[in-house]
Amino acid sequence: MLQEFFPVLEGVPMGDLWILLFWGVLILLPLVLGLWIWLQKSPRSGAGVFSFSFGAAILGVFYAAKGDGYGVRRLLMGTLVFLWGAYLLRLFWVPLDADSETEAPLVPSFLTLLGGAILAVFLSIPFALLAIDPWQQLTLYEWLGLLIWIGGMAGHIADDSRCPLFEWVIWIAYCVAALATPFGAWTVLCPLVLLIILKPFQNIQA
Repeated sequence: MLQEFFPVLEGVPMGDLWILLFWGVLILLPLVLGLWIWLQKSPRSGAGVFSFSFGAAILGVFYAAKGDGYGVRRLLMGTLVFLWGAYLLRLFWVPLDADSETEAPLVPSFLTLLGGAILAVFLSIPFALLAIDPWQQLTLYEWLGLLIWIGGMAGHIADDSRCPLFEWVIWIAYCVAALATPFGAWTVLCPLVLLIILKPFQNIQA
């Protein structure tokens, strides 16, 4: 169904995947611009990490609605990603306390936020694979991913911050859930890349 809007991708292997990722780029570009403009007036700590984590959450919900895969899988994936994104937004929405003695956070450059958007599209590949997977039942990997996700979110809520460890555990959950999809083994690259990016923030609570 998706390929009827992009006939050039007719017959291309995993064409629906590329279409979803293309939509992801189109969605995040204006959002990044809006975020950058807003941060000029209302600085927030952790904006760099938030830009790609929340961006990927938006794409996950969009893929769940747009994909042609098994409905139960898309509903479950979309719900989990929505809850995760809503929690990130709640943490990020707290404004910088003007009377705080801590140093005001630097506002990321537009190019930094744009890089976060590109990263978000890459990290959203597990969501896209799950959204287009036609297999008509949930796999053992998906149930295992759900358990890992619950553990990561429980840690997030208990710590009441975007702790990089729990953030990484949640991405592990998405990767595990997508392992049984076509080309799903390649999604192991997502948490590995994220581990490198989050390492500088391991002692920072955003």
